[in-house]
Amino acid sequence: IVELEPMYGDAIRLSSQEFETPVNVNDYYELSIRRHTSGGCSPYSIAHKVKVAISNVVLSPTGQQAYAASFILDEVKNCAYGQLVDSCKADLALDAAFQRSQLSLLSHIKPRTVGTCSVAMIATILQQIEPAEKQTRLISCVQSLDGKELAVEFSLSDDESRLLLNKVY
Repeated sequence: IVELEPMYGDAIRLSSQEFETPVNVNDYYELSIRRHTSGGCSPYSIAHKVKVAISNVVLSPTGQQAYAASFILDEVKNCAYGQLVDSCKADLALDAAFQRSQLSLLSHIKPRTVGTCSVAMIATILQQIEPAEKQTRLISCVQSLDGKELAVEFSLSDDESRLLLNKVY
C-alpha cells in the first residue's frame, strides 16, 4: 500500500501496483487522481503520474544528512542571532555561492527539526530549484519558532560526507 499526502485534503491510500517502479518513502510525484463514484474495489485510481526528479538534486535527506544539517543550521542560527559577528561567519559551513544576506532568515528556526519537506512546500519551491550540473544538492526543511516550514538547500561533497549550506527558499 502506498499512502499519498496530497497538497490539500486527506491522505489517499493506493495499491503499490498502481506504480511501475518501486516507490520509496518520501518520493514526490505529480499526480492526477480520479475518484470513483460507483463500484470497484478502490475509491481512487491514478489518471496521470510523474515522479518529481531534478538532475543531481536530492529531495529527501537520509537520517545522517538530517542530523548533520541540524548541526550546521544550529551554528548558523547562533551566528545570525548574535548579530552576524564577522569572526563567527568565517567558521560557518557555507557554500561559496551562499548569499550571506540569507543568514538572518535562519535566526528563528528549530535546527533539530530538519527533515523532508511537505508536499505544499515542494510545490511552492519546485520552480525555483535549479538542476545541478556537477555537484549534488540536498533540499530539506526546518521549522521556524512560529511553526512555519522553511526550505533550505545544501551542497553535498562528491562522496556525500560533507554538507555546506547553499540557499534558503
